[in-house]
Amino acid sequence: MGGGFRDSCRELQAGGLFSPDSQNEFHGTLRASNLALVYALVGEQDQAITLIERLLSTPGALSYPDCPGSITLADLRLRWEWDSLRSNPCFQKILAGPDPKTVY
Repeated sequence: MGGGFRDSCRELQAGGLFSPDSQNEFHGTLRASNLALVYALVGEQDQAITLIERLLSTPGALSYPDCPGSITLADLRLRWEWDSLRSNPCFQKILAGPDPKTVY
């Protein structure tokens, strides 16, 4: 992606929009889930997968059908939003693995 997207993400992070989970466990996880989805949709596969791997074992906000608050293997397998990652070997490995244990 061009510098505009990366610059925008850096500014959002600097402004606290994507605050770390340790500072705000509820909203931090929700924002990280949304950021992983954005990365997937714009083709930043490595960044999306890095977040997905962490979020799969992180407790998150309650999910609603059209607004996921956390990422689960079922979401990754069934939601069209993750289609751009389906050919990625790392993503395929995640999907083939067992449900990760949640770390509280």
